[in-house]
Amino acid sequence: MSPKKPTSPPEKPEGGEQQPEDGYVVLARRFRPSQFDEVIGQQAVTRTLRNAIADNRVHHAYLFTGSRGVGKTTVARIMAKALNCEQGTTSDPCDTCDSCVDIREGRSVDVYEIDGASHTGVDDVRELRESVRYMPARSRHKIYIIDEVHMLSTSAFNALLKTLEEPPPHVVFIFATTEPHKIPATILSRCQRFGFRRVSPGDLVAHLSNICDHEGIAVAPEGLALLARASEGSVRDSLSLLDQVFAYCPGDETIQSALVSEVLGVADRRVLFDLSAALLARDATVALQQVARLFDGGIDLSQFAQAFLGHLRDLTVARTCKDPAELVDATEAELKDLAAQAKGEGGELLPQHFDRFARAAEEVARSAFPRLILEMVIIEMVHAEPLLPLGDLLDRLQQLEARLGPGGPSPAGPSAGDKGPGRGGRGRPVPTGGGSGGGPSGGPRAEAPAPATARQGAAVAEAAAPAPRPVADPLQLPEPGQEMARWQELLKRVEAVEPVASAPFFSGKLLAFKGRTVKLGYANGSFEMGQAKMPERLGPFQAECARQTAGPMRVEVREMAPGEKPLAEGGPGRSALEQQEIQRRDRQLQLRNEAREHELTQRIIEVFDAQIVKITTDADKK
Repeated sequence: MSPKKPTSPPEKPEGGEQQPEDGYVVLARRFRPSQFDEVIGQQAVTRTLRNAIADNRVHHAYLFTGSRGVGKTTVARIMAKALNCEQGTTSDPCDTCDSCVDIREGRSVDVYEIDGASHTGVDDVRELRESVRYMPARSRHKIYIIDEVHMLSTSAFNALLKTLEEPPPHVVFIFATTEPHKIPATILSRCQRFGFRRVSPGDLVAHLSNICDHEGIAVAPEGLALLARASEGSVRDSLSLLDQVFAYCPGDETIQSALVSEVLGVADRRVLFDLSAALLARDATVALQQVARLFDGGIDLSQFAQAFLGHLRDLTVARTCKDPAELVDATEAELKDLAAQAKGEGGELLPQHFDRFARAAEEVARSAFPRLILEMVIIEMVHAEPLLPLGDLLDRLQQLEARLGPGGPSPAGPSAGDKGPGRGGRGRPVPTGGGSGGGPSGGPRAEAPAPATARQGAAVAEAAAPAPRPVADPLQLPEPGQEMARWQELLKRVEAVEPVASAPFFSGKLLAFKGRTVKLGYANGSFEMGQAKMPERLGPFQAECARQTAGPMRVEVREMAPGEKPLAEGGPGRSALEQQEIQRRDRQLQLRNEAREHELTQRIIEVFDAQIVKITTDADKK
């Protein structure tokens, strides 16, 4: 809808430029503030400057920082008018005297507006330094407004330092920039810095509503809110978008939000609600239809993904907070819809949906196939199941530990997670005494006696266990000098079948391997550390050793005496390289044992009913 053309010359809006009869001045210029009170969203800045002018505490250099279109140059011009108004220095310039009019229209000879991007060199700063020395032609002060000052070169900044620190009393510098981090610290320390904030959507909607009333054009509140969100806190951007909407929608009817979204090429807020409702209702068909309509309508899917991510955040806040009005940018009707969706069925999945969609939004922005990625993540979200909170998982782990106790499973019998005969809960071996019937081959038990409950469990396991299947290539018993190599090979074979049962025996030192008897020694307290686990694992370990060697095996374990040495790792007749290889393999076995017996590994096995498939060390990669 175009602005209505009045029969008489239009009244000049408060502040800004007069609209000429033979042309059109855009809203951003016509409604530019001319007083500090007219600047919206920057109360902290304008109040400080007004007080400084009233108390005669005007600094010689100011730095205005902030994003685009938030009022930096506008406030600089108002500051220039306040210092040079013919009515006297005042925080409320008259805006009618010749000096104020000249400054507003950009033709004042004493106010220099310089574009930093086109005056980046040392020569430009030298000219500025020369002109600073001369008194103003008509006004009380010379005002230098340098926009995008960060574009000056390092040499230009250095040339400006002395003048900026001690300028003549009639000179005031006002710098404006959107990138203050590019300004040298030596310049920052010589200026009073003011940070301009992005204007809040509420303030922008009120400002746009006043302009619509002045122009005689009606826009629905939802459409104004859509403009405010699209401008990202920039007053100039919001007015430029409003100009575009006016040009697109001729007529006298109220401009609805659907037309505004069509002009801007963004999704209507209602589409966000419809898509989130389909997700929470697990209706993939409706959700994908929404994406198809957006794609066919030419909506930028990258911008839509960002908007929907913000919508998921608003839903989560509405579900979590009692009063989300101050935290969510939405109208009262939208707040009610947010609360209804967030607290309805499926609302507990909102944090998961946000996490999934946040990763997808980044991929959509980079991908050449944004629609496909968007559709796939929506399908994934539709079929998402609630994840178990970490606190609940830890509670279950503590309950499991309390039920098992320090001595293993309770005497009441195996737990519900038992996998079968000879296995404890979570697929681990049940305690076994390892006596004369400790294995199918009748190997002896360990020196450390097992508790009564462990021996009872071994008897039940042996009675129910099927006969072991013989191996195709049984391991030959060692000849003299082959003991260490055969023992390591036997350990490797047993580990592949019984990784948990064989764990305590990796750290033992081989004292003897003669016939079918193996003697292991433990030093430096390792015997006490593994003694609690050996009784329950010796039976399965001996049984597998017997199966791998096709005959009964006897494994004896004890603590090594002081000074006692294990069997020579190299054996007679072995070269230095062979001995090094045996030592390397022994070190690998020890590392695997440490990883297998680590507390975190054991907890993962218990909680997730896991099994160790393979353990790889750094030595394996060499």
